[in-house]
Amino acid sequence: MNDRLKITFDQIRAEEELKTHTLKFLAEKCYHAGKPKPLPYRRIMAAAACLVMLLFGTSSYYICFQQAFAISVDVNPSVELGINRLDKVISVEAYNEDGYALLSTLDIRYLDYREALEQILEDGNRKGYMTQDQPVAVTIFGKDEKKSQKILEDLTVYTSSYQNVHCGCASLDVVTAAHASGMSFGKYQAFLQLQALEPQLTPDDVRELTMCQIWDRIDTLEGNSQNHDHDHNRNRGHGNKHH
Repeated sequence: MNDRLKITFDQIRAEEELKTHTLKFLAEKCYHAGKPKPLPYRRIMAAAACLVMLLFGTSSYYICFQQAFAISVDVNPSVELGINRLDKVISVEAYNEDGYALLSTLDIRYLDYREALEQILEDGNRKGYMTQDQPVAVTIFGKDEKKSQKILEDLTVYTSSYQNVHCGCASLDVVTAAHASGMSFGKYQAFLQLQALEPQLTPDDVRELTMCQIWDRIDTLEGNSQNHDHDHNRNRGHGNKHH
């Protein structure tokens, strides 16, 4: 009888200990479940490396493949070169048939913009569309005015050995209006000068004209205006003398 009672009390005590251990285990699991687990060191380093690579890749793309400024070259061929922050040509676009023909014979993409411009001008010398009386407009556009001015000064010096090359800068509104009218912004600036003398003129009237033809009309109209002013002043002088 005593042995049976001992066994019974041992079982009760064992069950109580099991309950106590079970409750303790569940309490610990619930406590740790509410706390975030720390990330392993290697996982943290891998994530940081991926982030660095992403940032580096994004900045590299921005530097290498985003256009920072543009150069318009207009003789009779009319083309625009898109330039990145490393001064390399990343895009080329033609704005007339001669421009398409020019770009089909030159491989200037990814060249330094000075080398690209030199190839265009040398091609003009070989093909005869650059002569002493043929004006060449080299126009720079960029949102960074200091950089655009630096490129303008650089190209002015760089092209000084060529006959009749004129370098200048264009504003954003000119570039926007030029592209909307289907012209390079260099040629569009010449159109604006002509339109100031012929207000009824539209982009359609000059789109197919060469730069030489545009400048000839400007010179003619400015010459007529100067002659008119001279005749007017001379007649007014005679009238004063008569009185």
